[in-house]
Amino acid sequence: MKPRASSHLAVWAVGLAALFGLRYLPPDTSLDRVQRSGTLTVCHPASLPPYVTYHPDEARADGLEAERVMGIARALGVRVQWNPQVNWYVTRDPTAWGVRKGSCDVLAGGIAATDASRGLLVLSKPYLRVSWAMIARRAPREGDRVALWVPYLGLDRVRMRATELLTARGFQPYFPGSAEQAARALAGHEVVALLTDEPTARWVAQQLAGHVPLFVAPEPALGTFQLALGFWKGDVTLERAVNRALESALGQAGEETPGDAGGQFGSAPQ
Repeated sequence: MKPRASSHLAVWAVGLAALFGLRYLPPDTSLDRVQRSGTLTVCHPASLPPYVTYHPDEARADGLEAERVMGIARALGVRVQWNPQVNWYVTRDPTAWGVRKGSCDVLAGGIAATDASRGLLVLSKPYLRVSWAMIARRAPREGDRVALWVPYLGLDRVRMRATELLTARGFQPYFPGSAEQAARALAGHEVVALLTDEPTARWVAQQLAGHVPLFVAPEPALGTFQLALGFWKGDVTLERAVNRALESALGQAGEETPGDAGGQFGSAPQ
């Protein structure tokens, strides 16, 4: 009987230790920290048009996601401090970018709301649904070189499917290092077309307007994805406040869907 009594005491001891451990966990001060400092610090890629583009001379950023972040900061009653990360997307693991919890409160810039992303970060509610498109100088033919730009976190499988799609159609995939490089490749006739997300295709078309005749066609074979913000694990109060701000903004403006954010594309030449 004594061994059994000892085992019961051991179980009780472990239970009490766990109870007191939970009771005395340090409080989550993430929202309080942001509000006290008056600053929401955001880690982001230095250049990911049209989502986030940083202007170092003015210490500001613009773009679709930058505007969303600034709206959240206004709702929280704070300003945004931009913290560009030169190693963003060098690998698929944010910890390898050099980003640390002390570097920022929120991460923004092409973070797809997928299970792969959730394995690395805590994500906000999705706030923008994005589709895919092909932007081209003419209809690509077998053997043509076609660029593929899919830099977003959590979309490795989509990137693989897109590569397989281009190869199956007889095209030669080319992988630019940025949206700007993809635009230059189109302008310089290095590629016939670019397969990327629709907002980026629209941005490239705007950059080359008047210089290169282009048309843009949707690419439904790749489906859609949604963008979200990233948080550090444990920053629950900040996460909840940001999600409330997102819900309020989306409720006022209506949920964004593919094609909402820009004008009409031209038709493909016959």
